Amino acid sequence: MGYKYPYKRRPRRNIITKELREKHKLGLTLSPIDLCLRKDLITKDMHRAANHFIFLHNARFSTAKLKCQISKCYHGIFEETLFEKPTEELLEEVRKEYIAVVELLKSVKSYEVMMDICVYNIYPCFLKKIGSLDESIYYEFMKFKRALEDMNRFMIKNISIK
Repeated sequence: MGYKYPYKRRPRRNIITKELREKHKLGLTLSPIDLCLRKDLITKDMHRAANHFIFLHNARFSTAKLKCQISKCYHGIFEETLFEKPTEELLEEVRKEYIAVVELLKSVKSYEVMMDICVYNIYPCFLKKIGSLDESIYYEFMKFKRALEDMNRFMIKNISIK
């Protein structure tokens, strides 16, 4: 026998307008990371690494009312846990992880690219350009892809927040 809710559930209303539904279909509301995944420029693991970087940045610079999502890695499989009220100790661990990730990205000279694309949602040139990529645009794409690969390796190796 399942849990009985003490209140009656209301049916969900669809509050999305027709115009917004059309934009969703065309992909105009996607973030640059989601668009890269949709165009198969990055893998799902890279997408997860980018989202983890966004989470770390938000945990480092957001308010105390943060809903904390922690990723743990067991043998290459990620498990995510949601905490409503994270402790100060847990937030400190997340902040230390952010500092380690920033140092990693700065060592491979990809910090600015990751910040622009992941945190500031600036659409990079390689998403705007159609056809062949010139050398500078290709270099930016490879820098971004290398940063995501390094982030993914970092997550697999170091994430064990308890």
